[in-house]
Formats: sequence, structure tokens, C-alpha cells
Amino acid sequence: MIGPPAESIAVPRETGWMNAEIFLTWLQHFKHHVQPSKENPVLLILDGHGSRKELAVIEYARNNNIHMLSTPPHTTHRLQRLDRVFFNPFKAVQCG
Repeated sequence: MIGPPAESIAVPRETGWMNAEIFLTWLQHFKHHVQPSKENPVLLILDGHGSRKELAVIEYARNNNIHMLSTPPHTTHRLQRLDRVFFNPFKAVQCG
């Protein structure tokens, strides 16, 4: 990464795809900055990618007051309006 904000993380992988190990690293980074507690838990809304469903990830989240909620499959177009309204047209112009 060139010039990222302080304390940013990047975990490269040859395939470019997320896996449970990388997601757990990100989740630990997230916890460090958000600092959830029993009195102040955090709700993290995610897509249903398999990396979020690994036991180690679920246990880490549960033990650290992070409640993970997965969106249903194939609902991005309804739940993430910016993807449809802004990013897709922008991508079409940039990559077109």
C-alpha cells in the first residue's frame, strides 16, 4: 500500500480472494479500533461469504462482543444501493 492511513492493514493473497485467516486478521484489527465490550457490543453487518462462517471467526467474534449479521444471498442489489446507483455506472465508464 502506498500512503495508507496510519494503522491500516493489508494482507495480500496470491488469488486475491478472502479466506477465514485473512478475515480473522481483519476482525482483530476491527476489534482493536472499535473496542467492543459487554456493555457496548458491536453489530457487524456482512455478506454471506464463507470466510465469515468459519468456527474460529465465529468464536472470536462471540468472545469479543462482536455480533455478526449476514445478509441473505443475492440481495446486494437491494441492500447496497450505492453498488447499483453509483459504483456500477462509475465502473462502466472507467473500465468501459
